[in-house]
Amino acid sequence: PDFQWNRVGGSNPAVSYDFFLDDNIAFTSPLTVQTNILQVGTTSPIIFTSPNLAEGSYFWKVRSINAGGEKSANTTTRTININLPPPAPVLQIPSNGAFTNDTTPFFGWADVTDLFGISRYRIEVDNNANFASNEFSQNLNNPPVNTGSQTTSGTLAAGLYNWRVQARDGQPLDGPFSS
Repeated sequence: PDFQWNRVGGSNPAVSYDFFLDDNIAFTSPLTVQTNILQVGTTSPIIFTSPNLAEGSYFWKVRSINAGGEKSANTTTRTININLPPPAPVLQIPSNGAFTNDTTPFFGWADVTDLFGISRYRIEVDNNANFASNEFSQNLNNPPVNTGSQTTSGTLAAGLYNWRVQARDGQPLDGPFSS
């Protein structure tokens, strides 16, 4: 992500900045310390692009350095929350290509985890591989842990069906459908 702050001007302007990023608000072992970020120009804000961050909460602060090498106090610590989509659930039962005479089959998948929790699973069953007109579709809201299963609430006619499941985290952000 990009981090942005305003330039320090006035009678003793900054010529560079130090940037600190950590997953601990005490900054006991910063994940990123970028020193001597040069100030180019005089009007636009300073922008620093950090390396990719994993899902979680991070804290950041900046200090300025003037032409004499004097460092300011750190800015107020700010927080950024990185939220990535949950992974696709792994389908378990029935296996690909399985046959059954049960018109209300049981579907099972492996639960997924996400730092922000899972707030919903969505299951879709369709006789078209593109899922254009679902024969069965249901949201399982606020699922308890180890809930990766569902029995169809309606009867499926004889035929070949495709099924998939999608997880949504607590932010809410939808992950990809299973394959």
